[in-house]
Formats: sequence, C-alpha cells, structure tokens
Amino acid sequence: MRIAMIVDRFPALSETFVLDQITGLLDLGHEVEIFARGSSDETVVHPAVDRYDLRDRVHVLDIPVRHRRRSVERESL
Repeated sequence: MRIAMIVDRFPALSETFVLDQITGLLDLGHEVEIFARGSSDETVVHPAVDRYDLRDRVHVLDIPVRHRRRSVERESL
C-alpha cells in the first residue's frame, strides 16, 4: 500500500510517535512518502531517520506564507 504522511516539519525529534508510525508501516512492507511544510533545523535526529533512510522519502512542500496564513484563518472560522 502507498501511504503519504503529512507533517509540519521533518525530522522532528519531539514527534517520536510520527516516526514510530512511519517505521512501523515500512516494517510491514508499505511504501511511505513524507510530505512536510519545511525541514527541521534540529541538529540531533532520531537514529531511525538514518537507519530507514527517511530523508530520501521527504518531499518539502513550498507553500508561500500568505497561503499558509489563509489556511489557518479558515480553520479558525
């Protein structure tokens, strides 16, 4: 099965639950692609990021700031 994970930033060390879901799906044989609004600027990453070559699965979305703001404004209505 092909699965898309949509996250704010990747990799984020504080979001181990997302990493656990991704690696668990990969272990089950699924094809996982990660779509992020931006890349993390953290210098320390979880070892699983390198073990599973997750950086090769990340697609950083180029969403202009003004469109992100509109999206947030609509969600709060």
